[in-house]
Amino acid sequence: SKNNFLSINFFLEIVMLQDKEWIKKVFYNLSILLSFTWAWLLVIIGARRRGKTYAVKKWLLTGWLYDGEQFLILRDTDDECEIIAKDGGERFWGDVLEDRKFKNKDIKIEMTKDSVYVNGELAGYVMPVSLFYKFKGSQYNKVKRILYDEFIREKQVRYNGNRAWQFINTLFSITSYRTDFKIILTANALDKGDTLLVDLFNININGFGIYKRRDKGVVLDYARNSEEFEEYQKSGNMYNLVKGTRWEGNLVDNQFLNDNDSMF
Repeated sequence: SKNNFLSINFFLEIVMLQDKEWIKKVFYNLSILLSFTWAWLLVIIGARRRGKTYAVKKWLLTGWLYDGEQFLILRDTDDECEIIAKDGGERFWGDVLEDRKFKNKDIKIEMTKDSVYVNGELAGYVMPVSLFYKFKGSQYNKVKRILYDEFIREKQVRYNGNRAWQFINTLFSITSYRTDFKIILTANALDKGDTLLVDLFNININGFGIYKRRDKGVVLDYARNSEEFEEYQKSGNMYNLVKGTRWEGNLVDNQFLNDNDSMF
């Protein structure tokens, strides 16, 4: 009957709403940082699998689809750009395209190590900060949203050159002295002495929370795990594997590697 149909629909809406609220509590909510409207440079340091990059990828794609704002994805090296562009970027964008916001919109993304096309149109670029000197010109004037993913390197990764200097020059190449853009940097809690954090942003992290530098237009969120995310972690096999080991603090509790010298 019609009444039964409406009841079923209402029940499904409630289930979807509850699921949506659960997702908000478990995974990273980007609106926290975006609420600081005066900041143009936003930094997220959070636990692995917390959904940091996922949230920013949604932000990039939303800006293009609804406002025509081109975006830029930064990684440290050319090899990293090739990795995320593998198979046309299927692995990089696949999770976002399954999101309910985009799933039924017939969106096709083709990605190379240099560019991102959405439904055949140039929507964004991909660039390694280590090769900033190769990318100059006015072709990036339409870029309004930027993601610098995994900006704090793993301890075992060697890197040539000064990353803060390379990052500064990359931004100059892309934005010059424009003010009509935002950049979001994401990372795991690997090194609180990272050159971007200390030498460029002048932020010394001491515990979870929001760090603000109004003079620089910078806001950093060293995100504490929510109770829901911790419960979500405990449901997996990896939690049981690392529980009680010297790696639990970083992999489970989002503690910086610097806080435990015996971790390696």
